[in-house]
Amino acid sequence: MEGSIKNLIKGMKNIKTDYEKDSLSVEEVLSLPEFEGYKLLGGKEGIQRRCKHIVILETPMGIDWLEGEEFLLTAGYAFINNEEYKKTMLIAAYKKNVSAIAIKEKRYFGEINKELIEQANKFKIPLI
Repeated sequence: MEGSIKNLIKGMKNIKTDYEKDSLSVEEVLSLPEFEGYKLLGGKEGIQRRCKHIVILETPMGIDWLEGEEFLLTAGYAFINNEEYKKTMLIAAYKKNVSAIAIKEKRYFGEINKELIEQANKFKIPLI
């Protein structure tokens, strides 16, 4: 995994000439080799949202700590036995101006239901 993260950072730096000033769009992040095979489930209208940071989120209520324009990655551990938090996750992400949320399937999160996809579409937050 350590090598994958280093490759991801290297790939991000190669896309833009001035990484400190510029950010990537969600679409550009998803075009990186490390995201090959990922599926956009909802929020397609937000695909050009800018991503200043990629954040791994595995803490309940961690969205509250964000500054905005983060691309969130999660295996869903923070959502175990917390259906209410799942239901409000995208509302909190919208309020914090999160750029996108990628959930690793077949881990802790469980089913990504129709309601969550509809919220992603409503708030234009790509759900991957």
